[in-house]
Amino acid sequence: MEIYEEIVKLRRQGRRGALATIVKVRGSVPSFETAKMLVCDDGSILGTIGGGCVEAEVWQAAREVMEAEKPRSLTFNLNQDPKYDTGLVCGGTLEIFIEPVLPPALLYIFGAGHVAASYTRSHRMQALTSRGGRP
Repeated sequence: MEIYEEIVKLRRQGRRGALATIVKVRGSVPSFETAKMLVCDDGSILGTIGGGCVEAEVWQAAREVMEAEKPRSLTFNLNQDPKYDTGLVCGGTLEIFIEPVLPPALLYIFGAGHVAASYTRSHRMQALTSRGGRP
């Protein structure tokens, strides 16, 4: 639950993040399917998807996902790529889905008519006057 609580906290603070989840595993890997890692906009992480070079690459990809605001999938083959030969060559393959965590979207409603007033009440929004103050 800790990761989801942190996601709520990030969104309430108007901050960004990216959630990486192992979505498919074939063979032996250093973690498990559904393992999650949250990368925050300040570079900090919560959770793990197995550590090592894979986690470092996912961290970098998560930073790019935050910037692009679009999800991305990565596949790591841990038995054929020598760059992962740092103690993580487990012989398996894992697929990781990285999705952006974005602040809530803002909606601007122009006009002072009955429709705008009714809409803001029914959607628990804060109405602002044209001068930026409270009505």
